[in-house]
Amino acid sequence: MQGNLSEIDIRSILQLINLGQRTGELFVKAYSSSVGSNIAEPQQYFPKEPSWFVFFFRGQIIYATPSTGSLSRLRDYLRRYNADNYLDTIQVRTFASVNAPEYGYLWVLLEKGILSPAQGRSIIYNMVHETLFDLLSLRRGSFIFELGPALTPQLTTLEVSSLLAKIMKQIQEWNQFSPYIHSAEQCPIISGPVQLQKALKPKIYNILSRWSDGQTSMQQIARYLNRDVLTVAKAIYPFVQKGIVQLIDKYSETTIVKISKPLERRETKISKVVCIDDDLVIQKTVKSILNQHGYETSSLSDPIKALGEVFRIKPDLIWIVRFKMWSDTILSYDVDVPYAL
Repeated sequence: MQGNLSEIDIRSILQLINLGQRTGELFVKAYSSSVGSNIAEPQQYFPKEPSWFVFFFRGQIIYATPSTGSLSRLRDYLRRYNADNYLDTIQVRTFASVNAPEYGYLWVLLEKGILSPAQGRSIIYNMVHETLFDLLSLRRGSFIFELGPALTPQLTTLEVSSLLAKIMKQIQEWNQFSPYIHSAEQCPIISGPVQLQKALKPKIYNILSRWSDGQTSMQQIARYLNRDVLTVAKAIYPFVQKGIVQLIDKYSETTIVKISKPLERRETKISKVVCIDDDLVIQKTVKSILNQHGYETSSLSDPIKALGEVFRIKPDLIWIVRFKMWSDTILSYDVDVPYAL
């Protein structure tokens, strides 16, 4: 069975596999927004035409995963059990499918007693839920289902209809966050800490501020806290609406880089930072963060004006959020100051 998602949606495909009690692998590949339509996906932002695998046994789901082969997702889930460091010390036998490397690592952790069966089932359920949330939000792509032997060994099987009912309801709720929230991979960053601290209980504020670094996505926060991403999005949505929390696209060409520690400061001098970016929201966010730490910050968007201003201001640091058309031009000049990319 194979085809295009313009002809049949993911929900119907999953139901057909379930009704036929099929055993095998479903492979789905997304089309980018430039393929077949100029309309962007309303529910999720998918970078670089990703793809996914869903593994079935007699119509029930054993496991589901993006096809990247990365262990970063598993590592995120293991953090809640303080077991993420074990991934660097174990070797995986060949029983795991080449399309499911993290599944093999998970089984080794179970065999070694690092994870309990209950913990393993919880991780698999969350992985399947997360993957299906992405797939059921997809509108453009292709799919292939191939009959074959089941992925082994098996820790659990998940019934399709109950999963579909729950996730479709969550997607409907998720769509209500548009246009403020459009992707689980967006990364929160606090732009109004005083207002946020007044609005939240200290424990909740500490949790949110810990992960709102502009580099940790809402999906990762959900994994760390053992929550689904809809719960995380609901919690921050009111503050995103008010501008107290900003969201940055993790896969955007424009990415804010976190300052890991304050700049060296002289006792009698306030450090000067110039932030160069064409996006006014990002300018405002960077300026707010740096001002809170005592820096004198100037924001510039015009590339020609920026060259003259940099020499006039003589900053201690130039913060360039990568904008390919002219950031390299700025750096080609002999400016005797450090810079951040």
